[in-house]
Amino acid sequence: MSACKKLLAEVSNYLDNELDAGLRAEIEGHMRRCPDCYVIIDSTRKTVQVYRGCQPYDVSQALHNRIEEALRAHVTKSSNES
Repeated sequence: MSACKKLLAEVSNYLDNELDAGLRAEIEGHMRRCPDCYVIIDSTRKTVQVYRGCQPYDVSQALHNRIEEALRAHVTKSSNES
């Protein structure tokens, strides 16, 4: 697995501070060398900060179903490309 893919697989755990010290240091070292991954982590962190504390927005069941299906399709496609 490439270093970038490894970082992306752990982005949520990294931001939630749920990684052991070794993996956290590895990811931080990678981000210092890879501006693309730094931007992804930084943007994700800022997005989480913006939305933290926001109230959920009610959506119709039809929209919920469409979003869920789109996510499933994306995950399936991503799994098949690996």
